Amino acid sequence: MGRNYDLTGVEETQWIKTVGQHIVKVIGVTQGKTSNNNDVEKVTFQNANKEQIKDEFVVTDNSLWKMKAFTKALKLGDVVNTDQWIGKFVVITTGKES
Repeated sequence: MGRNYDLTGVEETQWIKTVGQHIVKVIGVTQGKTSNNNDVEKVTFQNANKEQIKDEFVVTDNSLWKMKAFTKALKLGDVVNTDQWIGKFVVITTGKES
């Protein structure tokens, strides 16, 4: 038997849909695992219009360059805690989904 949910008053997330550059703020970071059991940092960004976009950083030796570039853009050092990301602003470029 299915479950009932009252979603009255629940706001829908507005996603960034326009292609181009956006100034966004990191509003959330959650940790998870990939299907290969690698750590993953899932980041939620928000622009001034309250539109959101998400990205993730899979933590492997071959992919740490992406996290390093991100933390450099956030003006953080080489040793970081993901809590330091929250509230930081960065410019992102969005493209057409393939």
